[in-house]
Amino acid sequence: MFFSYDYSVPVGAELAVVLAALHRQQFATCYTGDMRKKTFQLVFEPDLDGGYTITVPALPGCVTYGATMEEARKMAREAIELYLEDLAASNEKIPQTDTTLFGTVEVAVK
Repeated sequence: MFFSYDYSVPVGAELAVVLAALHRQQFATCYTGDMRKKTFQLVFEPDLDGGYTITVPALPGCVTYGATMEEARKMAREAIELYLEDLAASNEKIPQTDTTLFGTVEVAVK
């Protein structure tokens, strides 16, 4: 929604604050467009040779690697962004929020 307002017309302080906030929001919307944020769960699996293999349960086949946790998280973000770009290019929908549940089970070991 776009609006315009003649800022030369005197208004109360509270209304001026609201108008200024709406103006900033409008300005930000112009530059961010329909940009949304989505959070994805990551699974970090320590690699035997060091580093971490990362999978994204909500995005089948989205797997990457990082030598450190920091690098692994950076690589995961990049892999997710590329995965989502590919979905968009193929006119496919982004999967809904991941509902993967993680748990443990105890078993007898001989």
